[in-house]
Amino acid sequence: RAFDTTAVRASGVVLHRLELGNEPDIYNFTGLRSGDWTPEMYVEQWTINAGAVAQVADIRGRDDPVTFQGASFGTQQFTPREVFNLGLLDSDPGQAISVYVFSASSVYVGN
Repeated sequence: RAFDTTAVRASGVVLHRLELGNEPDIYNFTGLRSGDWTPEMYVEQWTINAGAVAQVADIRGRDDPVTFQGASFGTQQFTPREVFNLGLLDSDPGQAISVYVFSASSVYVGN
């Protein structure tokens, strides 16, 4: 509803994507999750939470006006391939992921 106000419509700002959980691979370091936080736990929780958001926001697939952006990772603790292999993209809300951003902070150069 925030994007359906006169001021926002007049500005031309449009909501295209939602990202649920930025850099979830560092949640255990920030205290948002316990030290045993795993990619499996992330995929399970993301699927539950994104499913609820998709239902409320009427997000059904990657061709909808609003889609999901896959979470970017801050380290190499989790990888896109790993969460894809765990079924993230195969889940119902995962079918609405249209963009996956590779975070520059995940790139390490040197030793």
